[in-house]
Amino acid sequence: MGCLTVIVFLFNLGLSISVDAMCFGISMGLGAGTGLEVWIAVIGIILDNIAFLLGYALSVEVTFAPRDFWRLSSFQVLLKKISCAWGAKAVVWALWFFPCLGL
Repeated sequence: MGCLTVIVFLFNLGLSISVDAMCFGISMGLGAGTGLEVWIAVIGIILDNIAFLLGYALSVEVTFAPRDFWRLSSFQVLLKKISCAWGAKAVVWALWFFPCLGL
């Protein structure tokens, strides 16, 4: 199960980075390619991927009850950790994206 956990985590991390790259490419293709917007987008990509990693790492302390490790299977625990990581990424992305729309 440990190998599958690592594979699923790395797949989600790659998906996270590729979604950011796709959004960055689309926004640059639509003409938002001046100097300041590029740096703001790059900083946003870095921040929300850090939030993804922190959400995954801290999900055990934040969202789990001790009985979850006994009641849930290890794959369900992994899915709960991944969902917490995506939630943290979404919060940071929204807090970074919506104020930057005014630029």
